[in-house]
Amino acid sequence: MAEATSQEYIKSAKGLKDQTYSEQEKTASETLPESKSLSEVFREASRLIELGELQQARAYLKKFKDSNSFTAEQRAQIARVLGMIDSVITSDERQLENDKQKRSGNEQKPRQPAANSEESNNQSDKQIREIAQLYYNSMAFYRTGQLLRAQEGFVKILDSGLIPESMAKTIRSYISDIDNSLAKNQTSK
Repeated sequence: MAEATSQEYIKSAKGLKDQTYSEQEKTASETLPESKSLSEVFREASRLIELGELQQARAYLKKFKDSNSFTAEQRAQIARVLGMIDSVITSDERQLENDKQKRSGNEQKPRQPAANSEESNNQSDKQIREIAQLYYNSMAFYRTGQLLRAQEGFVKILDSGLIPESMAKTIRSYISDIDNSLAKNQTSK
């Protein structure tokens, strides 16, 4: 009888242990996105962007946008990158819609100013995509310590005039940090 009770105890303990491990695995998988560093998050998003998977990159970043494991500034960086991705996606969708209308023949013959306007929009969309890519590259250089290359990219981004003021302010702070780091390196030599 004592043996039966001890076997029941062992079974009960094993069941409790399995349940505890199952709950821990569930908790670990739920907190996995929270444990990533900002550079890991941007690295994965950049990889998806390079593969042309903008929608996936957007969905991936949205997981982290409101994460409490990042500071407010880091969440703002994620939001800015999301904004850039959204603008590229929107411009791509507009381009697809324009192409679709042209193929279907439903588009009226454009007057000369409209053609110039469309050409201007295409050029603007291309510039936005180029600036977005330059931003991603510059951030990668910044994170990996290639400060001169990052600074060069950030300056081009600012000079483009295609970014919102809040983002320009952040980029200016990166440039200031780079200037301070480079000055510190010069004085220590």
